[in-house]
Amino acid sequence: MKKEFLFATPEEQLSKLISQDLAINNMDFAKMALQTYGYYNIINSYKEPYLRPDCTDEKKYMPGVSFEQIFSLFQLDHVLRNSIMTAMLDLEEHLRAISAEIISKYFGTNPETYLNFNNYRDRFVKDSRFSLSSILNDLKKKVAKSNRDPIKYYRDVYDCVPPWVLFKDTYLSTLVNFIRLFKKQQKIDFVCKIYGVPPDIAQMDSVINLMTDTLFICLEYRNLAAHGGRVYNYIPNSKTRLNNKSSRDLENLIDNFNDRKNSYGLASLLFLLNLFKYKQPFEVIRSTLIQEVNRHCNIYPQVVPILANITGTQISQEYTVWISKTSKKYHSNPFCSGLSNQFSIPLDEAERLGYEPCKRCN
Repeated sequence: MKKEFLFATPEEQLSKLISQDLAINNMDFAKMALQTYGYYNIINSYKEPYLRPDCTDEKKYMPGVSFEQIFSLFQLDHVLRNSIMTAMLDLEEHLRAISAEIISKYFGTNPETYLNFNNYRDRFVKDSRFSLSSILNDLKKKVAKSNRDPIKYYRDVYDCVPPWVLFKDTYLSTLVNFIRLFKKQQKIDFVCKIYGVPPDIAQMDSVINLMTDTLFICLEYRNLAAHGGRVYNYIPNSKTRLNNKSSRDLENLIDNFNDRKNSYGLASLLFLLNLFKYKQPFEVIRSTLIQEVNRHCNIYPQVVPILANITGTQISQEYTVWISKTSKKYHSNPFCSGLSNQFSIPLDEAERLGYEPCKRCN
């Protein structure tokens, strides 16, 4: 018999959480959070690290864990997911520009020429949508029939859609799979540009594989972020070939390669992005991760080893506090009663500005 899911009001949801030993320090805030984001998005998605492992029949939370703590982890992931989306959109534009430049260099700007099947390498793919013939047919269809600008404008005014215009309306999944089907010389040029390395290094199979693997991992994170997936503990299905024998020559090209090749999750994504010549996507994710991890761990320092293990990153705390313009108190808990329109600043700066500690949460 299938399980029936019954509707529960925020009040009923909070009563259930209390019965499972979850502390709720601010009922009004908890109710507002559930109404805004939903029980599933907050609790079901982020409760796992805080459940008692010895309670298998009935879920119970570990002593001292609060709704605010779970929400803080939800908030960390929410902000981090937005930064990953921003970084991937930025990287997407960069990939389009490089691809268009290379295709124009070798095959010109006329789609009848640069979308010729013989210009690329036909190879087996698991998903037929990303076969060479399917990708080229999709691109040709856009050239001929798209009613979206700038493709339509270039077709109507110039009777030609150059690759940099065509790629503006191309999904990242199509672009990454298209790059994978470049022939060797075009891949070498692509590697030269994205890593900023000379041709003698770019032609190495290990470096080309690194580029391809990285793009598929970025695509996976981009799709995860776009669909609201949980990112802070995500392990991609796409893998690198950094442990293959053929990758040993990377030891002399990448600093601390042997220590970093076995990184996982976010640490691996940051490692791979930092190898690119264009650093902005790396910096966006890295700065957000540092900011959010520090914020969360300053409130709940006991989770530092857990969060470091889950994300695969080293956590160095910078103590921050929360203040508002309506009070001269600083707070260690951003959900402290009476605190509104709060923002975080370093503790030493708050003290320098004359803020004093809140007696409730410090």
